[in-house]
Amino acid sequence: SEPDDQQFPEPSKTQRKRDMAELRALGEQLAGLSPQDLEELADERLRVAALEYRRIRKGNAKKRQLQFIGKLLRSADIDAVRSLIERKDASKLAHKTAFHQLERWRTLLLEDFGAGVSAIADVYPAVDRQQLRTLTRQAVREVEQVSEDRRHYRRLFQFLRELAESTESTESTDQSAGNTGAG
Repeated sequence: SEPDDQQFPEPSKTQRKRDMAELRALGEQLAGLSPQDLEELADERLRVAALEYRRIRKGNAKKRQLQFIGKLLRSADIDAVRSLIERKDASKLAHKTAFHQLERWRTLLLEDFGAGVSAIADVYPAVDRQQLRTLTRQAVREVEQVSEDRRHYRRLFQFLRELAESTESTESTDQSAGNTGAG
């Protein structure tokens, strides 16, 4: 049994501490997910512990709960947990990126309507240009008057968001129809 010990030496205390710190960090990311996202976790104890961590407000209690989550992660499927966190982070990033794109288009429309319509029409050829022009004019008036009522400014953004969402839902319907017809 002595040669086996030499082949696979036990990790050093420093390495074990590093591993636990990594698991705690992973646990903190996991606890940062929404309760709906946590429903996808296979490990019930881990899900309950993460939800409990979100509920706790006191500093030391939070720290103890995070250590408990780290302990549970030692026996959990780490790859599945990492995969869940990465998927959720990627979808949040995609949502944030799309949101910023809509804001840039709104700003471009207000500054240079022709360039803004051109940029939007490149991505969404079926855009209702007349409605876009009307909403933009109303929003420009609000901005020029330095009005506190930014109703049209918000309505322009909502129009752009609905345009993006309707196109996404049409594309996903087309893709699923194409996938079922291929079989």
